[in-house]
Amino acid sequence: MAVRAYRHAFVDQPLSGKPVGRASVLTLLLTIWIMVGLAGCGTVAPVHPVPAVHQPSAPPAPPPSRGALYSDGQTDRWLLGGTWLYRSDRDDVGLAQGWWHDTATTTGWSAVSVPNAYNARDFSAASMSGYVAWYRRDFTLPAGAFASYVPAADRKWILRFESVSYSATVWLNGRELGTHSGAHLPFEFLLAGLRQGVNRLVVRVDVRRTPADLPPGPSGGWWNYGGILREVYLRAVQGVDLEQVQVRPLLPCPTCPGMIEEQALVHNVTSAPQTIRLSGSYGRTRLDFGEATIPAGGTWTAKSAVRIAHPNLWAPGHPALYLATLTLSNMRDRWLGGLPALQRDPQHHYHARRPARAERAPAALARRQPARADARHRRCA
Repeated sequence: MAVRAYRHAFVDQPLSGKPVGRASVLTLLLTIWIMVGLAGCGTVAPVHPVPAVHQPSAPPAPPPSRGALYSDGQTDRWLLGGTWLYRSDRDDVGLAQGWWHDTATTTGWSAVSVPNAYNARDFSAASMSGYVAWYRRDFTLPAGAFASYVPAADRKWILRFESVSYSATVWLNGRELGTHSGAHLPFEFLLAGLRQGVNRLVVRVDVRRTPADLPPGPSGGWWNYGGILREVYLRAVQGVDLEQVQVRPLLPCPTCPGMIEEQALVHNVTSAPQTIRLSGSYGRTRLDFGEATIPAGGTWTAKSAVRIAHPNLWAPGHPALYLATLTLSNMRDRWLGGLPALQRDPQHHYHARRPARAERAPAALARRQPARADARHRRCA
């Protein structure tokens, strides 16, 4: 995966873009002298109207960049990096004032990069107790995210947060997607209401913890960092989503053959049945999970197992690793998605991280959504 870095330089220059000449200076001094002289004679100098203050417009809305910062996890991830907007809300007035509205103005917002901990350099007691802050990212959808053979109705986007501390409320284009509480747990939303032009993502972050939270608030545990603490991704889903993968090694003794048991949850994100096939590999050994017809909004629990006659065990000085991959395809053997995941070794369990289910907003998802958005939490394995 190629990683590209973009830099932007701010260069100081005169407002006109040209040097100020001696004639301009003399003209300015002459004008001031005439105005002072007229004022001394009792004549009021003409007052020119003050130019209207230009309201800042919306920032650029670049599409996310293809790829993730690491290979673990689903394919077809797009990083929502670049410049975000930030706004502190110490008085907690943003909800009442509608900071989540779908408006282009950037008044009151400042540019930041994400990941971002907004109180990282403030070690005061008030910072430890926490307060509210807002983030915003305008974006357009990337081109070429879906295969040409995937019908338009099957092309879906999932929004994934790797970590937000502590409580998050998320809006897309002025519609609330839902909420999530708990730092360091990934969570996702199946997106509805996306548009072809600029999409506006707004996140309200509240780091004020109660005694019922983990760690208990308002203080305790560790420093109460608040913000979007890890990456944010869009995931392109082609009809079915490989939600969760569990790889379970069974090794009776260090010299015995090993068994690898795998289980995957495959979710149909469309409103029509989907017939798909799942296959995979563990090192050089192939796995076949078979095929299934998944009803609209349903989930298939696919299982497979393989025997490793002579497992290459991990040890200090000998960090042997196995590459575990999964591939989704339709009945024409066309690729729909997959998951490359590093398996530590046959002595250790590996669980692909399963994001927490976010609590959906009652009115935001008026259109019927798959069952994956109904429960409040979907804990990581």
